[in-house]
Amino acid sequence: MATRKSSATCTVAEYLIQRLEEFGARHVFTVPGDYAGAFASAMDKATGITRVGTTSELVAGYAADAYARLRGAGAACLTYGVGTFSVLNALAGSYVEQLPVILIIGSPSRDNRHVERTEGVLYHHSTGALTADSDSVQNVVVAREVIRDGKSAPRRIDAAIEEAMRWSRPAYIEVLQNVWNQTCAAPTKPLRPRPLPISRVAVTRAANETLKRLKSAKTPVIWAGPEVQRFGLQQTLIELLEATGLSYATDLIGKGVLPETTPGFVGVYDGASATKALRIMLETSDCVLGFGNLVTDDFLDLIQKNYGNMVLGWNNSVRVGTRTHREVPLAAFMTELRDRLREDGYRAPARAAARLGAMPTFGERAAMKFPRLAARVRAGGDQPETQVTYELFFDRMKTWVDESMVLMADTSIVLYSAAELPVNARDGFIAQAAWNSIGYTPGGALGAGYGDPERRPVVFVGDGGFQMTVQALSDIVRAKHGTIIFIFNNALYGIEQAFVNVKFFTKDEPPEAFDILHAWDYARLVELFRGGWAATVTTMQQLEDALAKARANTGALSVIDLRIPEHDITPQMLALAQPAAP
Repeated sequence: MATRKSSATCTVAEYLIQRLEEFGARHVFTVPGDYAGAFASAMDKATGITRVGTTSELVAGYAADAYARLRGAGAACLTYGVGTFSVLNALAGSYVEQLPVILIIGSPSRDNRHVERTEGVLYHHSTGALTADSDSVQNVVVAREVIRDGKSAPRRIDAAIEEAMRWSRPAYIEVLQNVWNQTCAAPTKPLRPRPLPISRVAVTRAANETLKRLKSAKTPVIWAGPEVQRFGLQQTLIELLEATGLSYATDLIGKGVLPETTPGFVGVYDGASATKALRIMLETSDCVLGFGNLVTDDFLDLIQKNYGNMVLGWNNSVRVGTRTHREVPLAAFMTELRDRLREDGYRAPARAAARLGAMPTFGERAAMKFPRLAARVRAGGDQPETQVTYELFFDRMKTWVDESMVLMADTSIVLYSAAELPVNARDGFIAQAAWNSIGYTPGGALGAGYGDPERRPVVFVGDGGFQMTVQALSDIVRAKHGTIIFIFNNALYGIEQAFVNVKFFTKDEPPEAFDILHAWDYARLVELFRGGWAATVTTMQQLEDALAKARANTGALSVIDLRIPEHDITPQMLALAQPAAP
């Protein structure tokens, strides 16, 4: 437990530390700043929480986000102005993808504020608007609290953290510099977030309408999303699968919500890049049961083809066909549905079971739709000197990755290929697949390593994204989590090029000038950051050697620079880019 005073009082800094520990954020990702210095000092004296220094505010935000994906709670502490505005992108991603991250900001003292208002002295990191930080986050948090004195601190701190827990979204706590060491009442009761707004009538109606549709459906299927993980509903999902015998897919954010060895699993439906068989299964189903799915433009085909046949529980509501029921928490809906299905003795209809039995084995790829491309990239794939390509690399990964790893796929050409990798342990895959901020995974890997130290972060990142947050390697080296980073080096913002003009890949048209990267020698970064091992890989034999060394390099960073041919592309990326191609 965190350091506590024996009396009924403590400092505001100590109070916040105790509440963060109770919240579940045992590590707080930080960048130094004088306004928050007293809190950093207090964390360093505490025994139940660890301050983790990072090389940038964005890295701290990404780390807190990934940590929350594995532990259900995350936190970052930064300074006023430059810290808040720098981390805003990461905070927005946590909001969109429903991660309970607490952003803690130290800000100018009461006296500083008075001088700024009355004498026109602009204090460092200030825009001149003293509420600018709090105002800037209002659209990406569920609670904002500014702590101006010790007396009100406990109430305000608890309110912010409890709302983050309630909604599984970020909250903002700003503490004036002079308040950190003020005395306040020590915690006497545990955190008690209010339940989500619920209408029992709406829950029952949503369940009734869903049961009616399900019982008349011939080809129902479950589609599981991130809210199942965010609200701890994995066991309820298992019980629904066991009770019904239905097959289930996940979306990309929800990949790994259950081990993919779970009976009934048919793959990851991530829109146009999914395998043909899986697309047919969901897009022609007469009842898609969506539990906790964040529907993005990746799923336009499913929405346009099957909107009326969907049941979608998301964001405290359930849509059944075209009718939406408000104030229906996913937990209440799934529990009600499970109990009613058990009572009725419902089982998957014969046609649904037959469809499951006819599904190809997991790992069939969308390359079936592009046989010429498949033949080109696989030609000579069994020869040691064959050039490494996206397809050959991910073919090899399917037998190399295992349950000891947390796989992390960045927004890049490789994101949708990584969706086909087997994840046979719960919460073994992380992708920021809705917010899609390129460069998320290096910072995220730092948080994942602290969030689950028993598993190694394994990162798949494009060179464009990696260049955005390369400084995270310094933090990863210091953390010693055994992180493995695969950098797909084609000197190009490949995913952007594919969406702007895919003919660069298919017809060798010139690339857009704005997509061309300055080439780096990524393998030499371990010298710069003074730790780890690295390799440059161009052939399949070199890849085999690198994989063996990386697996053995436990407790240290491994960087593998994969020299991918500039015109190479995955069939999954082609499937996504071609509909928008000029």
